[in-house]
Amino acid sequence: MTSRHSAAMAALSLVLLTLASSVFADDSLARARKNGVTFGFSNEPPYAYLGPDGKAAGMNAEIVIAIFKHIGVNEVKPVLTEWASLIPGLKAGRFDIAVPMFILPSRCREVAFSEPLRKTPGAMLVAKGNPKAIHSYEDVAKNPQVKLAVMAGAAEQNYARRAGVPEDRILPFQDPGALLSAVKSGRADAAALTPGSVQSMAEKGGGDVESATPFVSAPWMIAYAAPPFRKEDTDLRQAFNAEVKSFIGSDEWKAIVARYGVGAETLPGDMKTETLCNAS
Repeated sequence: MTSRHSAAMAALSLVLLTLASSVFADDSLARARKNGVTFGFSNEPPYAYLGPDGKAAGMNAEIVIAIFKHIGVNEVKPVLTEWASLIPGLKAGRFDIAVPMFILPSRCREVAFSEPLRKTPGAMLVAKGNPKAIHSYEDVAKNPQVKLAVMAGAAEQNYARRAGVPEDRILPFQDPGALLSAVKSGRADAAALTPGSVQSMAEKGGGDVESATPFVSAPWMIAYAAPPFRKEDTDLRQAFNAEVKSFIGSDEWKAIVARYGVGAETLPGDMKTETLCNAS
């Protein structure tokens, strides 16, 4: 092969590579700025729920929407679904981003999370007076009479398993309303969710239920939440991440979380998504 032929082949390869790159370029940010994004979530007050105006509401929804506005994405269209359908729906293209959820290695294998938006300990809803003296997952595990309600597919289901709660005493439900009903009716002795959700359920419980206080969270139970993106939507996620750094902890962030009784205790600090995805 002559040197002229080799040079021509190299030039052709470069042209083909450039064309291929343009065909498969990630235009997710440009599309989002032009068309808006669809936001998948399940009803979990106070974090995310469908407001009376038909828009996504709640603390996490407000934060996500505010960050998008800062990067030039002005329309965030709500898609209400069940919690267990969030990651499958995201991967299938039913929506472009899902509500912030705990960053877990198993989830990282399927989707790409932004950097953390908040950290949270564990919490449980119990009957008024806490008759079974439940103050931790370990308390549930050691009492064979206690049944624990969890949201199907949520991190709390795995927390219960890790703490040693047998499968036949872990009752999965689809939403917080079903968890509240399970505890009120006595079908479950406790329901595990995040502190904000547990407090919201307690307020709706008509005096029959309360938050288990105090509640002890094992160190491995301190979780960090972030919204997941499709892995291929790199540009959109990177732009979102760049804004996360300046938005979380800002005055605008403080104004949002203060409306939900939350403060600096939920700041994620220096925790990185990569660290959480690679945790054992």
